[in-house]
Amino acid sequence: MKIIERNQTIDVAAAKQALCDYIDSFEGRSAFTLRLYRFTIRCFLEFSQRAVGQVNGSVVIGEDRVLHWMLCESADVTAKHAATKYRILSRFLGALKRAGLITSDPTSALRARFGKQGWIGIALALKSADHKEALEALRTEPRFKSPLGAPMRAYLELKRSALWEQSTGQRKGRWLTSTGFCEKRALALLTP
Repeated sequence: MKIIERNQTIDVAAAKQALCDYIDSFEGRSAFTLRLYRFTIRCFLEFSQRAVGQVNGSVVIGEDRVLHWMLCESADVTAKHAATKYRILSRFLGALKRAGLITSDPTSALRARFGKQGWIGIALALKSADHKEALEALRTEPRFKSPLGAPMRAYLELKRSALWEQSTGQRKGRWLTSTGFCEKRALALLTP
């Protein structure tokens, strides 16, 4: 599992103000819903501040921290409850992005990478004994825009399952050779 590290730092006061503004936008919601949202988001903010030992009043938000928080949160609750917490965090980080406090939403990147079955699938994967392998099983294949995308994906899957060496490139398959593609280039472009 390869997580691209793009940490973003925001001020704790700005994050708490954004939380208050976000909760205030929920007019007409039940008190339970408001408490659940407030508690979940505060837990995440405290976790991401505590995770790096920040004492200068900043919160560091990144894909690795979000994934680690998700792993910790899913340990003691059901998958459905964990998925609800992930959804709450995703909506809050989306609000932070819309407000301009962060440049990218790490939860949307994680969901795009592993969200083939939605938040419940991610929660079930994180609750499994080997969560890294379970997340890899959820990985969504990249969409190929060319008409040759589907056959190339099938060829690469066949090659991976046959345990051929991808790095040496010494054995060229008939399909790539006949179509004129360089195998190393195709693997570099298409392998996630």
